[in-house]
Amino acid sequence: MGTTLALIATLLLSIVVALMAALQLADFFRATEEFIVVLAAIPVFAVITMLAFTVAYASASDAQVFHRVAIVFAVIAAGIVATPILLGLGGSGPTGPSAKDIQITLELLVPALIAILIQWGLVRHRWLRMHGQDSLSRWPWITSVVGALAILNPPVLDLIGWSVRQSPADLFRELAATTTIIGLAALIAVALIECAIRTRMLRRRLAGHSAVGPGPNP
Repeated sequence: MGTTLALIATLLLSIVVALMAALQLADFFRATEEFIVVLAAIPVFAVITMLAFTVAYASASDAQVFHRVAIVFAVIAAGIVATPILLGLGGSGPTGPSAKDIQITLELLVPALIAILIQWGLVRHRWLRMHGQDSLSRWPWITSVVGALAILNPPVLDLIGWSVRQSPADLFRELAATTTIIGLAALIAVALIECAIRTRMLRRRLAGHSAVGPGPNP
């Protein structure tokens, strides 16, 4: 019963956070009626991925299966929502994919990846704890949360929007692009540092457990 409630709570949390991210993007893009499709698609996708993680939870022999489930569904999500852009690039029109295609792709893909990440982290954590193993992961969770909160804020989204504008008359574009690149580089650097720290901690724990039995799954 406890596991069932934990999995349901994980599903609800992933849906809520994914929808919050979608709403932030919709507000930035000033989405119209197409956002109804986004609001319907995100919970459906989250339920499907949660079913896959639940099956993995019940049948897994090690934690690597959760990595594979997350990667497979991330690839599926990217493939599905990127189809309009791929069709635009392969079409005969001179303009390629429209701005609306890119907007809808981001409104779908970013929340979907967030839902997968939350489900992967929490389901894997519970499985390892229930099997008496250390649940420490190399994934930079602190950087991920801070980065998501920062990037999905309206001022930062505006900054990123200015940085990708093509209008030569936009005097803020160069400054915005430079600031965006520096910010992303700093975020990546912090993420790599956190990964290195977590890897070192994991190796120490593995060394400590090696004398008494199997160690945790990274």
